[in-house]
Amino acid sequence: MIVSSQLVRTDSHVRPDLVLNVVPARVARWMEIFNCVAAMVFCGALVWYGRQVVEIALRIDEHSASDLRFPMWVYYAALPTGGLLMSIRYVIRLIGLVARSGRGAMPPRRVGGHELPGID
Repeated sequence: MIVSSQLVRTDSHVRPDLVLNVVPARVARWMEIFNCVAAMVFCGALVWYGRQVVEIALRIDEHSASDLRFPMWVYYAALPTGGLLMSIRYVIRLIGLVARSGRGAMPPRRVGGHELPGID
């Protein structure tokens, strides 16, 4: 969950690549802006509800079923933490998209974990 922020940075997270490659660059830019806003709303909900899960685990003093009796709030804390880190990446991405409005339609693509350098 925490590594999801890195997926957003490298364009490897869930996004409509097939559609973005077919539509004109200006439309793709607006679709990308919409994608960022929708993802930030989702990440906000993930932070909000993840915080509630952590709070409940702390309140009921939930521990793992193993012999270690690991406190589960530490495990659950990955939800709001990952959501917060992803939302920060989406804000950075959105600022980049809005700032590039006159110089180019889309920011240059970065090589993700699923792509080979030089091959698109």
